[in-house]
Order: sequence, then structure tokens, then C-alpha cells
Amino acid sequence: MPPATCYAFDNVELLTGERRLLVDGQPKPVGARAFQVLVTLLEQRDRVVSKDELLDAVWPNLVVEQNNVPVQIAALRKLLGPSVVSTVPGRGYKYSGGPVRTTSAAASATAAPARPAGDTAVPLVGRSADLRRLADLLTTHRAIALTGPGGIGKTRVAQRLLCDVAHRYPQGTVWIDLAPAGDEVTIVGTIARTLGIELRPDEPFESLLHALQAKHVLVIVDHVEVAPDETARTVQVLMRRAPGLSFLLSGQMCLRLRDEQVVRLGGLPVPEASVPARDALDFPAVALYAAHARAAGEPFPLDDEHVGAVVELCRRLDGIPLAIGLAASRRGAQPLAGPDAEAPSTRPRSLRQALARSHDLLAERERKLLRRLSVFEGDVPLSAVLRIMAGDDGIDTWATLDALTELVDRSLVLVVPGEPPRYRLLACTRHFATEQLELAGETTDSLRRHAQALAEADAPATPAPDTVQRPAPPSPHLQSV
Repeated sequence: MPPATCYAFDNVELLTGERRLLVDGQPKPVGARAFQVLVTLLEQRDRVVSKDELLDAVWPNLVVEQNNVPVQIAALRKLLGPSVVSTVPGRGYKYSGGPVRTTSAAASATAAPARPAGDTAVPLVGRSADLRRLADLLTTHRAIALTGPGGIGKTRVAQRLLCDVAHRYPQGTVWIDLAPAGDEVTIVGTIARTLGIELRPDEPFESLLHALQAKHVLVIVDHVEVAPDETARTVQVLMRRAPGLSFLLSGQMCLRLRDEQVVRLGGLPVPEASVPARDALDFPAVALYAAHARAAGEPFPLDDEHVGAVVELCRRLDGIPLAIGLAASRRGAQPLAGPDAEAPSTRPRSLRQALARSHDLLAERERKLLRRLSVFEGDVPLSAVLRIMAGDDGIDTWATLDALTELVDRSLVLVVPGEPPRYRLLACTRHFATEQLELAGETTDSLRRHAQALAEADAPATPAPDTVQRPAPPSPHLQSV
């Protein structure tokens, strides 16, 4: 066995030099024999490995019962899922997990620090195209923004990408989570600690820059929305002074750096309501629901009787992976009542926490617009957005447009392409905003404004004199102005 090898597949990393097993970046306890069985199967993953071969590899020069092998296989399946190892009757065992990526442990060991725990039972679903695009962009650009609303799966995609491309960065990769504290000290300190760089107390930033001059390193920064301005300033200096650094910047907004390439994650595709069960699993949203339901307990009977309810639930959750996963795990294998049944996880606690954190980062003007938009169902024209805020002291048309731009930039409001474009809230965001509307005591007033906006939409489209010669909009998101 190579002394310093990392085998990575699905959400798993196996560090042979350290004899460590990581699932979503978190260490998992595994026995020495089970560890060696998995290493052997990965080394010989292109063929079936017999029991005798496994006995020789795992128990060399020892006489042991052959039933020791299935015991270790069972332990691996319990830890990593039943699909990781296949039994070939009469012949032995074969690795049957996802594609395996092999890197040096030096590159992989830096991937583990500070990575948040993810779902260890369910693989990443429906993001292959996004991962390929991100990996391709990293070959030509040094700053990639991975954005999308809360719960869309940015962190898991970034974790998987780090493992996929770690071999390109033999001098190290760095993971930084700004959720606890987003400032220059966090960024500089984490890079230095991960790469083993000693900082001078009097000039920590300058000493870091000096040490990074000749290094080729990937830095992934998660939750950039916590401190976007300070993060942008720090990253810009690092990129200018350390030309070997590349950044993946993950969060609900992009930092608008020079030459920053933006990849926006959307909800997982959902099939039409009439699709048969055998075809529904080809759609990532339904496949993810089924995987979580199986992981929660008994196998979920996704048949023609239940598929319509599953599809409708996934659609109502906008294909958001976190919401789908929590909804499925709560229902488990219980039958669904039907498309009109209440979805208990449209506001799961962890997703609600993400929304609350995003809400707390907004100015009061943006908070007010967000909660007032909750009275609209479906897509909203710009005229209705302006009408819902009209007449408030200190909030004119341009202030509303600025607030709308900020909400779009932070992935709290989505732009629906068209001529002109329209705007909408995801179901989970709308539910949260409705709660905030009630807490603010603005429900009655907002419903009145909503009715006025609808009435004006039905009136003849005669532009007001002061809107005919309007200057260019402040954001490319607002092309309907």
C-alpha cells in the first residue's frame, strides 16, 4: 500500500498514510481490518477480489476463519452505505461506489480542516454538470463565485470540488468557513495554519504574502455573505500579491471582483406531475428524495401510487436539496397523503436558520421589501414591486430598485428571465418572509398594497409622464426599468 495516498469517492476520503477515514470532511471511526479491506478493494477496484486475497492482504501470515471477511464488509456497509461494496456470489467482493480519484496525501490532508459536517448517508445528487463547469473554470480563472440561495447545496458542491481538484494543487488546499467570524484575521490565520506558515506577530499579513509568493494553492472561502466587503478586499490583495493563489468563493452573493466568474446553483430538476415512477427517478430532485427516505429507515416504495405526491412536494420545495432531504427523512417510508398534504419541512430548522442569518445581514429597507414581497404568489412584475413600497417615507423608486438589487445579489429574490424579467421568492424564503411580515404588523397594509398593484396591472398600460425618460437602471438584473 502506498504510504501517502488519498482515495476519494462520493463524499468519502481515505488517507492511507494517516489511516484516517473522512466522510464529508469529518473523521469517522473505523477498525484497522475494515480500513485495510476497503483499501484493498479500492486498489483492485477494476476486478473482483476473492476472500482468500482479502485474507492475505488484511491478515498476512495469520490463519483466520473466512467469515472474518464478511464481518468487515458488513462494518464498511454500515458506515458508508450498502452500495459501496458488492458481493459477487462464488467469487468474492468488488468496490461499487462512485468514481475514485487518487491523490497524494499531502494535497488531500489540507482539505480536512474546518469543513462542516454534511449528510454522510446520501451522496451528492444532480450536480455533475456544475462540478465539471467549476473544475474547468479553475483551469483558466483565479476567482470563481459559487452562489445560490440557502439550502441549495453550495457547501457540499464546494467540498466535492475540493476533493476532485486537490491533485492539481500539490502545495495545498485551504478551506475557510466565515460563518463563525468573517474578517481578515480569519482568512489570514486559516491559510497560514493550514499550510504551516509561521506569521510574524508584527506583520502577519505581509509575512503570509511573502510565504505565498511561489505557492500554487486553492483557497475555498464559504459563507462570504457574512462579511462581503472585508472578504473582497482581503482576497483582492492576496490575488494581486500572490499570483499562485486561486479562490472559490461560496455564498449567497458574489463579491464582484475583477475577472470573477459566477456559477449560480439552482434547484434540482423536477419532472412533470404525470411522469411514471420508473422515469421519475431519472430526475435529481426525486432521486434525492428517495435516497434520503431510504437512509431514514425502510426502503421507500416509490411506485405509481406515490410518485405524484413526491413530485408535487419536490416542486413546492423548489428543488432545494436541503428542504427535500429533511422532508424525506421526516416522512421516512410512510405513505404520502397526496399532493395537497401539508409539507412539514417547507421551513426546516437548519434552512430557517440560514434564512434568518441572511435576513440579519440586510438593511431595514431590504428587510421591508422582502417581507412585503411575501404577499405575492408566483412571479412578480417590476411595477408591482415598486407599488408595494410606494408612499413610504424615505423610500422612493430608486431606493426600492437598490433594495431589489441587493436582494437579488444575495439570492433572496430570483430573477425570472423574460422580456421584461419578473421576480419571485422561493417557497421557503416566502414562508420565512411571511412570518417576518406578521411580526412587523404589516400584513393588512401589505395586502392592501398587493390589491392596488393587481388593480393597476389590469388598467390600460399608459406610462406616467415622469417614467418615460428614465435613465439606465442601476443593475443588469433590472432590465425591465
